[in-house]
Amino acid sequence: MLKEKVLNSLLHHFNDVTVDRKSKYFAIFPAKHPEVGEVRIEEDGSELILYIGEITHGHFGSYEPGLSEQEHSEIIVESVTDFLRDLFADEYYLFRGDQSGGWARLDMVKESDMRSRNMRWYKWSGPITIDN
Repeated sequence: MLKEKVLNSLLHHFNDVTVDRKSKYFAIFPAKHPEVGEVRIEEDGSELILYIGEITHGHFGSYEPGLSEQEHSEIIVESVTDFLRDLFADEYYLFRGDQSGGWARLDMVKESDMRSRNMRWYKWSGPITIDN
């Protein structure tokens, strides 16, 4: 049920999603830049896992008590759709270190945070060069 709901939303909002209902990664968005990689989405029980190349991944779930399965699904679908819309608009920094990676909204990252020699920084459109 969750997979079908998110696929309906992705197909409605995005033109470049590849759908394979039988694959582990049921939705794939091609990379805008090869160093960033593609976005892959898989269903894992009651949550979705979204991978961004080899940089990072994130879990999208709904854990509010007292909601129906449909309400949980709607929250997850909206969260994933909103995140992807903002990611593709370069509203997020992506970062990768030796042992971990992640993402953060642009307004949540200070330039000084980006100067770490151990981290590589990206936006969906590609790598970011930080002058030290």
